[in-house]
Parts: sequence; structure tokens; C-alpha cells
Amino acid sequence: MARKKGMLKDSHKTYRIVDLFAGAGGLTLGFTQMLGHVFTPVWADDFNLYAAGTYNANFGEHCTTDD
Repeated sequence: MARKKGMLKDSHKTYRIVDLFAGAGGLTLGFTQMLGHVFTPVWADDFNLYAAGTYNANFGEHCTTDD
């Protein structure tokens, strides 16, 4: 069965995403920009303190730098 383009964008459901090795948040940005706010970032992790700081400035304070 073929899915219609943009079907997720018009969805009434919301999906939570986690971003591992998040960097500045490219994956999160792609999901939220291209597919709308159907996707809500809830947790992210990166080993680089500066990258995590940039992620948190852009998407909220949920990126950690823990092992």
C-alpha cells in the first residue's frame, strides 16, 4: 500500500524522539522542520559540551553529556 506524501505532517498523533550523538541537533532539526511538530524531542546526548550547549539553546534543556 502506497503512502501519500505528507501523511505524517498532517497526522494528529505526536511522536517522541531521542537524538543519540546529537551534535548541534541536525537530526532533530530535520524531523521538526520537514515533518512539522509531529515529532517532539524529549532527550538527546552528546559527549561534546559545546555541541550539547548549542542543542539545548535550539531545542530546550534536554541534551546531556553523561556517559
